[in-house]
Amino acid sequence: MRELIRRVFRGVHGGESGAARIQLVTSRYLGAKRFLTLVEVDGERLLLALAGDQVSLVARLGGTRGGTKDGGEQA
Repeated sequence: MRELIRRVFRGVHGGESGAARIQLVTSRYLGAKRFLTLVEVDGERLLLALAGDQVSLVARLGGTRGGTKDGGEQA
């Protein structure tokens, strides 16, 4: 997770801003302030669980670079 944070904010001091490198793909409300959120950071898709003020990495789902849009391999 630390490496991900470093990658996102590495661009803040020059070039593309960290915020421009993060894209919200979709988010689902699960109830009681809990969400599953799919984000894309530098072409890598991450499934995050949000509960109150906590964020947890559920899974790395691959990316859109060199593969299909869902992170799978091309035939």
